[in-house]
Amino acid sequence: MDPKVIKVAIGANSTHQALMGKLYEVSQIIPHPKWEMGMINWILINYYAYDYAILILKNPLVMVTKNFHASTTSLATRSYAGKKGTVSGYSPDGGEFVHLKSLSVPILTTEQLARFSFKYGDDRFLGTGYLNTVAGPCSPLDLGAPLVIKEGRNFILVGIVSVPHCQIGEPDIYGNITHYHDWIMETMEGKVSL
Repeated sequence: MDPKVIKVAIGANSTHQALMGKLYEVSQIIPHPKWEMGMINWILINYYAYDYAILILKNPLVMVTKNFHASTTSLATRSYAGKKGTVSGYSPDGGEFVHLKSLSVPILTTEQLARFSFKYGDDRFLGTGYLNTVAGPCSPLDLGAPLVIKEGRNFILVGIVSVPHCQIGEPDIYGNITHYHDWIMETMEGKVSL
């Protein structure tokens, strides 16, 4: 994909053009090395499992908050099962413009996720949801939306929406950032200061 066709909106809380925040141009797209689009990979689950890319911005992102902290320590041993996370997304609500919303959702164990489907029962995925009601990401606009956990004053990105089921009894599926942490850090080494 051509990086010239992508812009990253920071500070956006609506799809209304006047509320889009600051737009940053992308200079490089680095897809995960195992990502391939195609029917065979779709069947083998690799499409969802490795459907990630790192976007390198042309100009550095300026953070204005004093409470932003990025962790560069390995997350390989962390588990968030049983905790509540917050997912944000642009699910439409019938209005002319779509506004950013957030929802607190429970993070399921790997075993709970595997009972739903063997395809998602490994550490590449996280699942969330109230299995007796519909509450979670429900729209294609939510694909790629962040799932964060609050630890102290910090928010830690733990998942990215991959499959928003939006049905009673079916969890929503996220890519598990813990699984991809080492690839992210190795890829970014020398490209930005972390």
